[in-house]
Amino acid sequence: MFFDFFKTKNSISESFIQKNFENIIYSENITNRSIYEFTQLLVWFYNEEKYDSEKILLNISGCFWNYDDLGNLYEIKALFENQFENYKENAEDIIGDIIYDIASGISNIDSDEIEDLKTYLDQLKSIEDDFHYNVDNEIDEINRKIREIEEEEFRHYDDFYDEFPDADFPQRVSYIDGSLSSYISDQEESESEGKSYETPRNETEIINDLFKSLE
Repeated sequence: MFFDFFKTKNSISESFIQKNFENIIYSENITNRSIYEFTQLLVWFYNEEKYDSEKILLNISGCFWNYDDLGNLYEIKALFENQFENYKENAEDIIGDIIYDIASGISNIDSDEIEDLKTYLDQLKSIEDDFHYNVDNEIDEINRKIREIEEEEFRHYDDFYDEFPDADFPQRVSYIDGSLSSYISDQEESESEGKSYETPRNETEIINDLFKSLE
């Protein structure tokens, strides 16, 4: 990445970039696609006494779209650590608005996969730990979706057990996995084998039964 190119701290290249960086640090043209590069330059050249952190945040507040973008925001937070508490107490909490939008987006994602929802739950807890913002409502929403899916799975399980009360546990689980037809086929085969199994009768027994019927 281009940022790695300047890690050598070449004085000429550093001076060139810093001069141009001063022209864009308050730019309103920073986008989601360029926020990573901007963040790296900010970390490299930011001077707390020289630049207005609140103005910078206002300019880039629309660049953070999802959970993956929060890595950049976390680096900026570390850079502006002294100002962050002031933002949280401000009526116009820039960081709070960003966190709220991303956390809400996570909690509103539609998914019927419990493992995916657990991943979103981990993301919300990570946001809470890293930024110290309350996301309890969003966590509750994900937990609600998980409970609904689990309850639906149990309903399928109970429906199958009501229809096939003699089925043992593995067979009932197979219903949830979509292999009910296999269970039915096995049952029919067992019944068919039971009906066809008879002790062979020899000719003498048949003749004896015939004479007994004539007595």
